[in-house]
Amino acid sequence: MKRTYSWPEGHWGWLIPVSHKHGIRSGRMVYVGGQVDKDIRGFVLHHYDLKTQTRVVVNHIRTVLRDLDIALDDVVKLVAFYVTDGSVDEDAFLADLRSQLGAGPAPALTTVPIPYLAYPGMLLEIDTIAMRGEDQTALPRRVSAPSGHWKLAGPFSQGVRCGDVIFVSGQVARSPLGEVRHPGDLARQATDVMENVCENNLDVPHLGGKLSR
Repeated sequence: MKRTYSWPEGHWGWLIPVSHKHGIRSGRMVYVGGQVDKDIRGFVLHHYDLKTQTRVVVNHIRTVLRDLDIALDDVVKLVAFYVTDGSVDEDAFLADLRSQLGAGPAPALTTVPIPYLAYPGMLLEIDTIAMRGEDQTALPRRVSAPSGHWKLAGPFSQGVRCGDVIFVSGQVARSPLGEVRHPGDLARQATDVMENVCENNLDVPHLGGKLSR
């Protein structure tokens, strides 16, 4: 299958030579590598400013997608790595992130809070998956909102089905009230997580689940 690669002119770079690209499209699938707030020389710009870095990162994602003939409305899954010492208001951060995305159904999301990223002052890195038909038509999507499920931080979807591909947000062992289930018990938490994934299945045979449009 034909692959198209993207490194838009003037896009941010690294401090060292790299061989990879910022994005790739193969058929309906588009993958955008982790986007950060850096300049073309590879230097971090808005140091320790999460709100500004969020705006810049989303704009970088938009630029790479556009270079591959696709838009923010076509995004189905994000993975957001953000730096926090526990003081970041995740709901506020994710609400801000969602407000800058396309107007289509909310994508699935996995958040990865971490103590630091590759460079001092860098607070955010986002990986992106998007889908559009090979004939450039928008693909229908359905989102999952299981009744009684634990609350996902921010206005994102627990799961998204786009054609025959399913994306599930990061799942954890929490109750609908947000309490951690089975503290310290890895095996039971793993079971809870897999049950949560199954509840988000979006018509996968033998798993069950509920849909909202």
